[in-house]
Amino acid sequence: MNITLTAATLTSIIDQRSRIIWVLNASGMLLWCSTPAEEFLGTNPELRGRQMIMQTRLYKTSIQFRELVDPENRLDRIQSVLIDGAYVVCKKEQMTEHGEVVYSVLSDHFDAAYGTLRVDAQQMQRSDTVKEGKSTPPKILAAPDPSVTMDLALQVQQTLDRMGRAVQADRAYIFQFNWEDQTMSNTHEWCNEGVEPAIDELQNLPNSTFPWWQSLLLAHRNIVINDLEEFPPEAEQEKTILAMQGVRSVLVFPVVSGETLYGFLGFDAVNEQRVWAAADIDFLSMYSSLIAAIFDNSVLIQQVVDSTRRNLQLVDVIHMPLAVVDSTGLILETNPSWDVLIDRRDEGLDHIRDYVVKDYLVKFNELFNALSKNRQESVSGALISIEGRSKAVMQVQISCEPVAEGNGFNYLIVLQDMTRMLAYQSNIDRMHMERSQIFMRFADAFCKLYDRFDFEWPDHYLTARLSLVIAAGCSLGKDRSTGLYLAALLHDIGKIMLPKNILLKSERLSDQERMSVRRHIIGGADVLDQIEFPWEVARIIREQFEHRDGSGFPNGLTGSQMLIESQILFMVNMFISLTQSQNYRDPFTVDQAMEMMSEQAGLWFDQELFAVLTDFVEDNLRRLRLIKRSLNDIMITNYITFT
Repeated sequence: MNITLTAATLTSIIDQRSRIIWVLNASGMLLWCSTPAEEFLGTNPELRGRQMIMQTRLYKTSIQFRELVDPENRLDRIQSVLIDGAYVVCKKEQMTEHGEVVYSVLSDHFDAAYGTLRVDAQQMQRSDTVKEGKSTPPKILAAPDPSVTMDLALQVQQTLDRMGRAVQADRAYIFQFNWEDQTMSNTHEWCNEGVEPAIDELQNLPNSTFPWWQSLLLAHRNIVINDLEEFPPEAEQEKTILAMQGVRSVLVFPVVSGETLYGFLGFDAVNEQRVWAAADIDFLSMYSSLIAAIFDNSVLIQQVVDSTRRNLQLVDVIHMPLAVVDSTGLILETNPSWDVLIDRRDEGLDHIRDYVVKDYLVKFNELFNALSKNRQESVSGALISIEGRSKAVMQVQISCEPVAEGNGFNYLIVLQDMTRMLAYQSNIDRMHMERSQIFMRFADAFCKLYDRFDFEWPDHYLTARLSLVIAAGCSLGKDRSTGLYLAALLHDIGKIMLPKNILLKSERLSDQERMSVRRHIIGGADVLDQIEFPWEVARIIREQFEHRDGSGFPNGLTGSQMLIESQILFMVNMFISLTQSQNYRDPFTVDQAMEMMSEQAGLWFDQELFAVLTDFVEDNLRRLRLIKRSLNDIMITNYITFT
């Protein structure tokens, strides 16, 4: 027996288990994604069904994610992506010969795998009529029949015959447009006795064959011609073609549904000229609407057939074993993934419980009994162990849900092999922790290098910590805050290349010297570009002199073009610089600094960021000593992803 999946079934299975899965075509169009994937990717609900992957929030904010979905990168690729302070492991693999690629997050069950058995909080609410068998939920398993499309085509042909005779036409026909290659084809034709069929010669014609005709159809207008001489001068091409076919009068109606123009419906008078009756025109106009509705159904059925085929491929690609069991647990149906990874019915193991390792039988029975006793609409478990083929023990995440069958229910069992993923996730976490600590030691080393110079540097740790406070106040998230923290520690790295006569100058710098300092700092960002940070460290430093109103350096970016991290770093640097002494002046008080900065809020940096800084300053009684003490006391681990 073969399991078939509708789109609703697939979504139910995957969403229930919080699977993050999406499918792209060769051009990067999102063909399908699970509900958790929509949140993970940051899709736009208004663009559902026509959104490109590069339009998602994750694509715009994550370098590693862009590498993952890059069509130039190989398939069967496993890559970790840093998202909001946590590393997730993603996989991409070929799904069909048409270039569709399925992506899945392998580590989305990592926490659940170590949890205890979980029964969905959502209680089953079946009415008494359901229990009595008078009504059942929609069937989970459904097999759409592609032959229905052929039945619809036959219906169109039969009704076309009747319509042609009803209005006493000599020929009736339907053309369908192919908007992708800008062609049209005669798909249905009826001819009265003595009239030669023309359908074979009217295939894959350019849409430009009837330019005037098409302009009216695109405007959803009918074409009524009682005499070919009624054609306007701009319709000379149409007039010539119809005259060659012996047509003397013609009626044409757009076959349109909403804004979709499927094609057109036409009726020719060949034997004699006709004056088309108003009643016939109204009648045939309604018939064209019926044809459009039939085409709508045909498209829908084909989409269901295609999506079912794709769903089956998707389930096999992500190695999701499925089985249908009865109320006793007897296995009734399985999919190919189950057959390859688990099935041992040839050894007499016909019951789902036969596969559960003894130590986990109590846990599994609790899950299955909750379902079979009608206490739950669906149940899902944490980690259990089963024996698959070759008696290999597998750690799996198991889920079950009811499938209506007659007056009762069978149950759909869904497994996810967690064995390799758990081991892989552990290695990935260790690798990224080690890599992250290297970045931190790198930043610390440069901060110590600053101290070896014989001139004063701003306190980079103070800058970095205040940046974290502002980032937390505007809910930036741990991941991006980590990048900001490193950028704050390294933002002066380019000054090392400056001449000492500028760094040690006891007077205010000239405009030319100030520009030289900025250029060297931007040069430091260019150096950091050579390091593969998983954050936008170099970009933050490069943008630290940009202003929200576009008056900054070097590119005159505006607020919408800048990273918020860059605005935070600029604002914090301004506060630290004003409240510390410089070679050419004494420090300003906190009150003086805040007053000067308030004049630039909304112009140089975001007003909301300044409000967060103001609150922090107020909380510390507007005293620099208390501000520094507060910053030195914060726990860095509460703000960033590693220490």
